[in-house]
Amino acid sequence: MANKRRSLRAQIKDAEDEIERVSCAVGTGRLEERAEHSSLNGDFLKIISGVNIALDVISSHLDSMPVAFALFNEKREMLYNNNAMAEFLIVHDLNADDPKLLERIAGGGDSTEDSLDPKAALIFDPSICPLKPFTANIALMGNYGADNFNLSLQRVKINMPGLDPVCVILLLNDVTMLTQALYDAEAASRAKGDFLSRMSHEIRTPMNAIIGMTQIAKISDDPVKIHNCLTQVVNSSNHLLGVINDILDISKIEAGKLILDITDFSLTEDLDFVLSMMASRAKERHEDIVLNIEKLENDGVSTDSLRLNQVLINLLSNAVKFSPEGSEVLLNVRELENENGFSTYRFEVIDKGIGISEFQASKLFSPFEQADGSTTRNYGGTGLGLAISKTLVEMMGGTISLKSREGEGSAFSFTIRCASRRLHEKQPEEEEEDIVYDFSGKRCLVVDDIEINREIILELLSSTGIEFETAYNGVNALEKFKATEEGYFDIILMDMQMPLMDGCTAAEEIRRLDRADAVTVPIIAMTANVMHEDVEKVKEAGMNAHLGKPIELNALFKVLQEYLRA
Repeated sequence: MANKRRSLRAQIKDAEDEIERVSCAVGTGRLEERAEHSSLNGDFLKIISGVNIALDVISSHLDSMPVAFALFNEKREMLYNNNAMAEFLIVHDLNADDPKLLERIAGGGDSTEDSLDPKAALIFDPSICPLKPFTANIALMGNYGADNFNLSLQRVKINMPGLDPVCVILLLNDVTMLTQALYDAEAASRAKGDFLSRMSHEIRTPMNAIIGMTQIAKISDDPVKIHNCLTQVVNSSNHLLGVINDILDISKIEAGKLILDITDFSLTEDLDFVLSMMASRAKERHEDIVLNIEKLENDGVSTDSLRLNQVLINLLSNAVKFSPEGSEVLLNVRELENENGFSTYRFEVIDKGIGISEFQASKLFSPFEQADGSTTRNYGGTGLGLAISKTLVEMMGGTISLKSREGEGSAFSFTIRCASRRLHEKQPEEEEEDIVYDFSGKRCLVVDDIEINREIILELLSSTGIEFETAYNGVNALEKFKATEEGYFDIILMDMQMPLMDGCTAAEEIRRLDRADAVTVPIIAMTANVMHEDVEKVKEAGMNAHLGKPIELNALFKVLQEYLRA
């Protein structure tokens, strides 16, 4: 019996010692310590097993944390780390047993690289009362590049009699993606700020020319000077319209509303048109644009000719602008392959201009970016042309690229893929004589809420013999149409955005009237809204055609000719 009591006391003493040993170990941060229970049985075994289970639960919770977690003692030795910290050490090629581990993670500050940040070092000084956590943003090179972390060091207070060890928690929160997103947002903000500055310059410069030349023409009696002023006004207006078109295109692209208008045309004829458009610009700088067609078995193509021309003109304009006077710009065109009625065409624009560096080239196709901030000051431009061109090329099934060296020139190349076919050689057409438009005996209702717009239409068509009446909004147009006998108006030119009643509503109301001409009278929309959905809205309202503002005279003549002679 005495032996049994001694054996029981020994087991109790062993259990107490084991629990105290584990408690001391855990209290100093060594969570991997487990109780020995091989010599125990009964309730003592259950107690020690419970201690081990509790430690397993704590460790599993810490291992499930996505944040890297570690415990250090006053000697800055790592006592414990969770799975996230173990992964962090592997990725950044660090060793848990390295005596300089903390210096490699949180080192630096104002001291040498081999010492811990002075503020972080205070956390490990037992003579100093517990401090607020030390926090810092750090960057480390990993296996996949630079990583960013929020670092926190916090001393843990241990309430155990006879023990006053220093135990410090290290937390590392990976904020690489958040940091990159912040950098990207800041870069985008700077780029858009620069873009707005360029836009201000690009818009104000032609506006200054338009206003200035108009004022000079008003006070001048010299017909030659007046003519020159008007020429400058036209040129500046066209430049301003190009800037506005770029802004509208990039807005469509960002909204995902840019679509292609697929038509059939001859590629060689289209290239001749592009060169004719560029001829005067090249002549001003005494430059030549040389077209080389290396292989073209299928001249008939089905794609968006307007957008293809936009890309070609943009690249050729840049080549002419950035090349020295008297130089030569090459346009090489080649059909790469044809399969199942589809061909891939390659276009290359080569110049001997200023060229750009590899770093500058990396930014060139991004919206709101230019290769160099001095580009606008020296050459002008919105910085949108190449970004728009890249999107258009990709929509036409191709890619665009650049090869360039500073001071040696640039070579832009792009491909498109589209349906193709052979075209028989066309006989040269006789040149048409200038068309004289005569709409005598016809009557037109011009609807626009802005008086000067009405005056422009009346003046532009004054030589055609057509008679006019005007209305200043949709309500006024509807009242005038209802007040006339059937067939009084032969055509209606309708603005879209007007007070009280817009153009679409006015057109719908006219079409609903119970009279024969309400259905048959041609209604032509005039609008500065050029989005695809705006054009579709015009058709749904029952209008016959669409003219974009600013109104182009030949387009206006052709529309009137089509509907008044029908």
